[in-house]
Amino acid sequence: MKAKRNPYAAEVKASVNAADRMRPFLAGLPPEVQGAALADLTMTWLLGHCPESRGEILGTHYEAVAVMTTQLAGTRSDPWAADGTLKQ
Repeated sequence: MKAKRNPYAAEVKASVNAADRMRPFLAGLPPEVQGAALADLTMTWLLGHCPESRGEILGTHYEAVAVMTTQLAGTRSDPWAADGTLKQ
């Protein structure tokens, strides 16, 4: 059986590349500063959508972040150990 091609493959690749380029700017900053910077970027992105759809778009965004976080939990990308301590 032939695997189906992801219709969003180009967008996924572009988003991963963009995140990889932004990551060094956030690296080493306190979590509070990282969160504030990401909130500011999210706000700017959200303001680019019509007001009537922002709630739905933000909800979809939140769901995507939750899914990705769940998928990475316990992997080497997860900075937290299984016992709840921060990995060194």
